[in-house]
Amino acid sequence: MKFFYTLLLTLLVLGLVAGDADAQNYTGATTTFPGCGTNGCHNVAGRNQFNTWQGTAHSVAYDSVTFIQSNPDCLPCHTTGWDEMLANGGFDDFFPPVTPDDSAGIARMKNVQCEACHGPVEFSMNHPPEDSPLSASLCGRCHTDEHHPTFEDWGLSAHAVSKNTRIPGFEWIASNRQCAACHTAEGFLQFVNDTSLVPDVDPPGQDGHDLTCAACHDPHDGTFSAQLRLPVTDICAKCHNPEFDPNEPPPVEETPHHTTAYMFEGVGAYEFPGYTYSNSPHTTVVTEKCVTCHVWMRDFADPIPAYTGHTFLPIGEACTTCHTDYDSLAYGFDYRGVQTEISGLLDDLDALLAAASPSDSLTDLFMQARFNRDFVEAEGSHGIHNTSYARTVLEASIAELGTLVDVEVVPDAVPKEFSLAQNYPNPFNPATEIRFSVPKADFVQLDVFDILGRHVVNLVGDQMEPGEYRAVWDGRDSHGQSVISGVYFYTFRSESFTMTRKMVLLK
Repeated sequence: MKFFYTLLLTLLVLGLVAGDADAQNYTGATTTFPGCGTNGCHNVAGRNQFNTWQGTAHSVAYDSVTFIQSNPDCLPCHTTGWDEMLANGGFDDFFPPVTPDDSAGIARMKNVQCEACHGPVEFSMNHPPEDSPLSASLCGRCHTDEHHPTFEDWGLSAHAVSKNTRIPGFEWIASNRQCAACHTAEGFLQFVNDTSLVPDVDPPGQDGHDLTCAACHDPHDGTFSAQLRLPVTDICAKCHNPEFDPNEPPPVEETPHHTTAYMFEGVGAYEFPGYTYSNSPHTTVVTEKCVTCHVWMRDFADPIPAYTGHTFLPIGEACTTCHTDYDSLAYGFDYRGVQTEISGLLDDLDALLAAASPSDSLTDLFMQARFNRDFVEAEGSHGIHNTSYARTVLEASIAELGTLVDVEVVPDAVPKEFSLAQNYPNPFNPATEIRFSVPKADFVQLDVFDILGRHVVNLVGDQMEPGEYRAVWDGRDSHGQSVISGVYFYTFRSESFTMTRKMVLLK
């Protein structure tokens, strides 16, 4: 028997058996040789596609949907080999059944079998589909139209242009061993079951595919819901994470990217001691994580087409399931002003980072605060994914960074007298610069007071050498809390000099 198969395979390769004309006939996956599931090719260890396929929606595409079993409009995508132009052994050759043989043919060719995607087998050992198995257009033959426009929705997504992105000059991504893992289908298939946080794959370059259907969905295996290659809670997080262990100190000297999964879980930022870091309800309530809001689906309701969620854009209708007061037309995604608040905190932190002196920029504190700023920015939602965690990360960074001496010496300036300049800009938001001159070594103070004369914050209180200096106030009090809009006074004192000026904070 072994000799027979060896000879047969040799003759097939040489093209001496079966004739190409017969290679277009469908046989069905469950038939005897050459059926995919019975010939020892795809039902053995290491090549178990037939056995795992039997647990997929494809394997019951005809059996599980009664109303389509007599509908010629649906049958081409719920059966195998439908081609009314050819008598090729496909399902349509036996439909509607007239003889007992037709019933046997229907039983043999029903559901979406191997040959539906890979082409007819018969005795040909080389049976590629018309499209690459990783091509989105292969799935798009059926997953299309107003009833299930998955292919059209995917075409509007960032996944559809992931190989090069929409940014000019990023063609190198597909050839990068790290980036290709999450920007090409070929790379993702190498990385999806790798436990490493940092990918290292054989990149396909420009010959590769974008993140197509078969990158995330396994057409041969129904182990996980929707035939995903990982559990629904893990599939997006495989790539949308910053590639470091959240249980270890974060790499604050680096710039994090794709922090969405960590932000959702409330981990990964640099957590300054002394602050309480909590999570928003999304972390526990949204059990399917990204998919709940980003793959929200709507059924076809004539004349409104279905929506499959495969643009991966958040849809306001998904929010109303829990947030009954949500009005997507009125608020966009700035629900309860969350995005405005987080954007404001980012601006405040940006101002502090920009005002830091060169020496301060080398400190651990500065790098920790900068890392947190980039961490929040990179998660993409400006607080929607996990409002509480994003808010605390930024507020703690602002408060801690404010403890740095926000005073910088103006080079090559030796003043002749004490002076206090008008702050700039004025009015200001979120920060302003105050310049003062010290003509001789002296202990000086610079304090801010509100319009009622109450002390707000001390900006300078130190023995200083002669020179001109500039200090930055970020609109926060001595506890790191933002103050309200209004008129404030800043007073400069030395042993022999006192001066006060007025400034206005507008938010």
